[in-house]
Amino acid sequence: MPARVKESKSGSARQSIQCVVTSAVMDGKSMEGRTRVIESNGLRTTCILPCEANVSKNENELSFSWPENMGKGSLNMVRLQHGLLLGILNFTLNEEIFVPYRYHNSTMVFGSCILGAISYSVKNKEEDIELNHESGRSFISFIPEHHGIARIQTDFPIVMVGVYADSVLLDNLLDDQENCFLQSVKRIILKEKHKYWCQSSATSAAIKAVVHRILECPYQGLLRHLYLESKSLELIAVALAEADQTHIPLKKGYDAMRSNDLKRVRRARELVERDLQNPPKLLDLARAVGMPHPRLNCCFREEYGTTVFGYLREIRLNKAKILLDEGRMNVGEVAYEVGYSSLSHFAKAFKSQFGKVPCHYLRESN
Repeated sequence: MPARVKESKSGSARQSIQCVVTSAVMDGKSMEGRTRVIESNGLRTTCILPCEANVSKNENELSFSWPENMGKGSLNMVRLQHGLLLGILNFTLNEEIFVPYRYHNSTMVFGSCILGAISYSVKNKEEDIELNHESGRSFISFIPEHHGIARIQTDFPIVMVGVYADSVLLDNLLDDQENCFLQSVKRIILKEKHKYWCQSSATSAAIKAVVHRILECPYQGLLRHLYLESKSLELIAVALAEADQTHIPLKKGYDAMRSNDLKRVRRARELVERDLQNPPKLLDLARAVGMPHPRLNCCFREEYGTTVFGYLREIRLNKAKILLDEGRMNVGEVAYEVGYSSLSHFAKAFKSQFGKVPCHYLRESN
């Protein structure tokens, strides 16, 4: 028997995405900055940017582009049907920034971080927590109404995708009797609806493929909207199927390990990302973070789904793709920038990752 889908009383499917410049109050204080209120499909978010971002919009999409003195790239919010809002982050900042924000509704988020990291200080009625979204990790989270501060790192690309479900779609998801993971989620939310929780895991090949298709959407206008909607639904389906199959127990708060090993692994990731042209050797990296190198590789694989070398290769190639998309460098310059001394090795690795040699990719993308 097909599942019964509840109807939205708000008529959110007919709403366009809105962005209003206004004043904001958080913790009883008026906040300074360029305040943006984003509202669509019954989801409402306030964020305070430290600069005047360039904003473009149509009925279904908002795009915030950083001014040249701050960085390059953009944050896009796309209104979809079925009670979904898609966020696409693809930018590099020249300096670290702190962005105060507020979620005005409870929502479920399905996301994946391909490059970079964003950390959050989260506050609501019952708890204060710190959490991180890092490259190589995907997550499903329930976010109650709350406010906080997002810290966005500098000098390294931030590439992240998140699909936000409104309360109507969330109710429909939690009515699914077949998915054991969703039933576990429902029990937690009914018991502690003001608690934040997140299940995080190393990004699988299936999720990575969907995220890259979202980032590389080849269409414009209506076709773009239809394509992004289909891929957002696919991302939710794959994420829920994987969560149901792995049977990882849910935990309150952010579920990543709270151990010294985790701190050392994250420190190792930061050191690898710091200098792609001259990354530390595994033994030197292990000494720098205070772990035996076999233990470091084992813990690194558990957290990020690949070895230290595999992670280095992936972020080099992802950054190379971004540089080729920008069109400011030739293939040789890009290879050197991301740490390849051999053009043939770079071309072979790039083709293995993206299906095309760099020169053909550069020709087609520009």
